[in-house]
Amino acid sequence: MMSRILNLIGRGRLTLVKDDKDVQRLQISEGNTGSDEGESLTDDIVMIGLFGLSSNAPEKTEVVLLRLGGDRSQTIAVGANHRPSRPKNLAPGDTMLYRAKDGARGAYIWLKDGVLQIDAAGGDVVVQNAATATIKASTKVRLETPKVETTGDFISRCDGTPVSMNALRDAYHAHKHTGGTISGNTGTTDHDA
Repeated sequence: MMSRILNLIGRGRLTLVKDDKDVQRLQISEGNTGSDEGESLTDDIVMIGLFGLSSNAPEKTEVVLLRLGGDRSQTIAVGANHRPSRPKNLAPGDTMLYRAKDGARGAYIWLKDGVLQIDAAGGDVVVQNAATATIKASTKVRLETPKVETTGDFISRCDGTPVSMNALRDAYHAHKHTGGTISGNTGTTDHDA
């Protein structure tokens, strides 16, 4: 009876993850994880995660285990922590969604007081399958980049009298001066040239 009580909660280190089914299954090493001596490997442990959040923790992640009735064959994992990639020194109330990369923290989304900070860690940011994407900023939107590209038209003052950048460019290219003197210039002006 006492061994069942002592076995209700355990801690181990993640060695493998099987993430191709409806429920994630883990292989956990318990005991002396620094060597093979005294180490106990348990396969097919169900990982109970939070709704709406899915992750695949890296090897050697610490895992909290619950054993139903103290029975090791009825083990489930309920929490995981990878110390090298865990964000540190967050302020009270801060929340961070982060990714482990090469044993350290990689890309993250950080909700902190007054700022939503997204760091792609040198990777790409892709927003896809959106019918409309809206950014509402009370002062301005600033882009610090050498180039801005669009595959479609750019519309200015869309809620008032809309102005299409494509229409302005077409009007500019269609506008021609032929002959005469304009501000000291003579001859033909063709904006398509």
